[in-house]
Amino acid sequence: MKKLLLLLFLLTILSQQDNCLTVASISSSSNIIHVPEDYSSIQQAINHAKDGQLIYVASGVYKEYLSINKSVTIIGENSSTTIIEGNGTQILIKITANNVAISKFWIRNAETGMYLEEVKNCLIEENKITDIKCDVYAGVTTGMGIYAYKCENLTIQKNFLTSVYYNHVYLAWSTNCKVASNTFIANMRWSQPVYLIESDNNVIEWNKVWGTDEMNEGGIGISHSVGNIVQFNDIKQNDWCGISLLESNRTIIRGNNIAAHSTQFGLYLVKSRDILVYCNNFINNFKDVSFSGIENVTWYNLGFGNYWDKYKGLDRNRDGIGDEPYTENGQNDTYPLMSRYRPFKTIIGKKEYIFDIISNSTITKLDYTAQGELVIIISDNNSSSGFCLLGLPKELIQPDNVSLTTNGAMLLNHLSLKAVDGRTILYLSYLYQTTEEVKIIVVPEAMNFTWLISLSVILSLICLLKKRCSK
Repeated sequence: MKKLLLLLFLLTILSQQDNCLTVASISSSSNIIHVPEDYSSIQQAINHAKDGQLIYVASGVYKEYLSINKSVTIIGENSSTTIIEGNGTQILIKITANNVAISKFWIRNAETGMYLEEVKNCLIEENKITDIKCDVYAGVTTGMGIYAYKCENLTIQKNFLTSVYYNHVYLAWSTNCKVASNTFIANMRWSQPVYLIESDNNVIEWNKVWGTDEMNEGGIGISHSVGNIVQFNDIKQNDWCGISLLESNRTIIRGNNIAAHSTQFGLYLVKSRDILVYCNNFINNFKDVSFSGIENVTWYNLGFGNYWDKYKGLDRNRDGIGDEPYTENGQNDTYPLMSRYRPFKTIIGKKEYIFDIISNSTITKLDYTAQGELVIIISDNNSSSGFCLLGLPKELIQPDNVSLTTNGAMLLNHLSLKAVDGRTILYLSYLYQTTEEVKIIVVPEAMNFTWLISLSVILSLICLLKKRCSK
């Protein structure tokens, strides 16, 4: 039973990846190698494994350096208790094979936690990487948490990294990689959570990119790269700056919290062009943006700009957008947001949808139900009024076929609906009626019509059954 559960777990974590290895070759529990039951060390298990095999490692401290040159999946029992530990030097885990997955380990005490060289379709997930040191004479790989060199289609997600001397994740000459849902805590002077150099078409999203009271080298840095997306990250308290671009083109910077960079900049752009910056929150930064030598930078998209806590403009026409552009640092944000931006992600089938939420109320819950309803719960009604500006996927909610219901705790003051490209833009302002939490439900009318048809069919069947029973 235990082996079967392991296999099911593996299938579950890999089924979530669009660009990672498959497990077609793992067809039975006999394909699982157990450490230390079958082999006393992880390296011995790798040496005896075949391509496609699963190596399951029980809790314990494994003081060994790993060389992975086969397409294997290695899963630890628990990332807090299954420890791969070095002696403070060298590369702890070196991967030179495609289709490798490593999950649920605590990787610690080395000069580089993990080094991937010229590989494709690897998954690094739910690991802890700490105590990464630096030897200034050891070469360019030293001081890195995860270093990928000339790699493609990597997924690095749901990992926790701290006490890393230089870069937590370093992508060099790597393409089509995803760095997602990780927690980076940069608590060393030269530490920087994410750095890309000569790396194109990568996505950095949903990460916590946090500095501490200790100085560090910045949050997310991109140098000499093209076509990268930085979105939905929480980037705060990094020394120097939150996001920096150097000679990097066609970059999208969207939906990030960029906050509390007290010594330098929230966003720093140098010699870069074709950049799209929108739906970001710039809060409590010494200077929100700084740039030089840039071309074709756009500060809004589909009528949504950014939120700037220093913006003092008004919204007289009640649409959630400031009436005057924001240009304080030289940028030209024509559509500054009147409150903070919040993204909400839902997955229907295999497709991901993003709902854009801008509101001066505290939204405690947001849910897109199986019935096609968007449910918004607001509990912050200490003030007398509030507003919500929503950017909704038009594929799910059409502007011509929407109804709005509430639980009576608010009085709708203003409502507007419009379509902008592939989005439905909904704005509503309201007055609070009671101290109860407010519940707003956005219902596509097509769904209501379908529901009425279903109800009609059910009632007809009930009537028919009653007639038959009466006979």
